[in-house]
Amino acid sequence: MNSTRNSIDPEHIDDSSSQTRRLIDLWPIFAWMFLFMISNGVGITVMPVLAVLQSIPNWVLGIIGAIYFAGMFLGYFIGPPFVRAMGYKSSALLLLPIMFFGTIVLLTGSTTLWAVGRCLAGLGVGVSYIIAESWVAARAHSSIRMTALSIYITAAIFGILAAQAALTRIDPSSLWAMAFGVITIIVASALIAIAPVPEIARRHSSNHHGRSLRIIRGAVVPLFGVFVSGILFSIFVTFYPAFGAHHGMTPASVPLIGVIVMAGAAFVQPILGRLAEHVAAYRLLMIVAIGSSCASIGLVMSGDVTISFYVLIAIWGATALTTYPLYGGLAYAALPDEPTFDVARIVLIAYGVAEIAAPPLMGVMIDVWGADWLFRAAALFGGLLAAIILIAQRFRREAATRE
Repeated sequence: MNSTRNSIDPEHIDDSSSQTRRLIDLWPIFAWMFLFMISNGVGITVMPVLAVLQSIPNWVLGIIGAIYFAGMFLGYFIGPPFVRAMGYKSSALLLLPIMFFGTIVLLTGSTTLWAVGRCLAGLGVGVSYIIAESWVAARAHSSIRMTALSIYITAAIFGILAAQAALTRIDPSSLWAMAFGVITIIVASALIAIAPVPEIARRHSSNHHGRSLRIIRGAVVPLFGVFVSGILFSIFVTFYPAFGAHHGMTPASVPLIGVIVMAGAAFVQPILGRLAEHVAAYRLLMIVAIGSSCASIGLVMSGDVTISFYVLIAIWGATALTTYPLYGGLAYAALPDEPTFDVARIVLIAYGVAEIAAPPLMGVMIDVWGADWLFRAAALFGGLLAAIILIAQRFRREAATRE
């Protein structure tokens, strides 16, 4: 391998004009994320379904969901130094035993072992996002970064979607479901072992605390958007089975909600990424936030599971679960002089804080007020995000006028 051509310097974004080639060069991380997230999607889908079958209280499910996201949050912290030290290939391969254990532990009926397994799976997923985020953000030219980030997230969504689609045919509580998750993570590891993987230019940075504060100050609105994206994703993947059961769906049909939501997100994600590079990105994101809020209200008001119910589910997925790479891209754009690994860490930590905090609170709300609060909360956060964007844009215009 030509180490010069394939070397990534996370401190520097290349200004090369060969943008298409650079996008194509990212195929190993796109393919790896797709397969990796199939395995993760098995765990995400199987655990809530098993919890419903075993009548596990929603507050317990919420705690386990928070533990999973706490593991992911830990991965965001240890990921940058770990990946810098080990390189992309070795880091990815070391995630195999972690994800293997995190999947097979669901065969037990112990919620304690579930919590341990979900924590390890979350850790693996957190490190995988550090690998992918830093790889894509450093390799893609700034003019196509939102598209590249959207493709990587789309690959991850398609992976989760593929898992959920398969689990509509495979009994989620069966050994076959676990075997499917294990096989896909083995295939993902085999792919990354033989694929061309860029090296990381190892540079040591100092004053991480001051740099983190500077990154936060420089990208407040994008980071808030990332935070809301984390809330919406975490409460959905943890509690959509409870919402489906509330509407009379059987355990076997509940994964269809996840399939439709992820399909809506996966097909719209690249389109939004490309649009955000050619129109006013914040205006587009405000429209998307309003759309997600309206879809949430429609789902709260829905009764029986009909075609309109599934249409609203698809619209919600296309608007609520597609914004993370766009806000992340805006954060990178606002901080062109900051190291890519450090920006990726702050972006993912903002996402991780939301993932940890939201499921336990949502579990209590659902136990007290009912499963419809899943989308009542989603409607409130969509409206709040639209309002924050509107206010920030108004302040920006006023500041530009004064200057």
